[in-house]
Amino acid sequence: MVYSKPIIIPCVGGCLKFRIKKFKSNNQLSRSMLSRGETINEKVMANERIKLEDTTKEMCAKMSDGNPGAMGVIMQILTSNSIDPDNIMGGIGVVLHLDSMGIYGTDIYVLHNDICRSEMPKTLAVIRAVQLGMFSRSILKDACSRQDRSGRNLVPVQELYEKVKERLPNFDSASVTSN
Repeated sequence: MVYSKPIIIPCVGGCLKFRIKKFKSNNQLSRSMLSRGETINEKVMANERIKLEDTTKEMCAKMSDGNPGAMGVIMQILTSNSIDPDNIMGGIGVVLHLDSMGIYGTDIYVLHNDICRSEMPKTLAVIRAVQLGMFSRSILKDACSRQDRSGRNLVPVQELYEKVKERLPNFDSASVTSN
């Protein structure tokens, strides 16, 4: 078995490193993907819904799963660029990260409405905390899947908001009031 040079591709949650394995016996090719030292199951990566050629309308439809509440949250995310000015991709980057975490439809609505109590800066802070490695992706996904509001107990929203503000000084800088 021979490995090619690693191919590094930047993405929303960090960088993906691809290595092509060449099997000399039957010339068959396969891929393995590593991200920040973790093995990522290709099945998980294949479940992402958003494609490069999707329009914003198609992206919103795929992510909302027909849930009008989720559609409203996605539209707010896409238009809330002033909350996290350090996010180079703006709201689209946030939606892509939700896609990579497998959070769709009702789960998006639960994240914003139930867990973050309809406060967009806190919703974005929780998502950003996962991106920055401050909070577990799997715990967030579990919390978002709980429609009985018990997910609130799993996510320390205020603590994550404060940590993100500390790490990213420009985050939600409009909320700071001057005396």
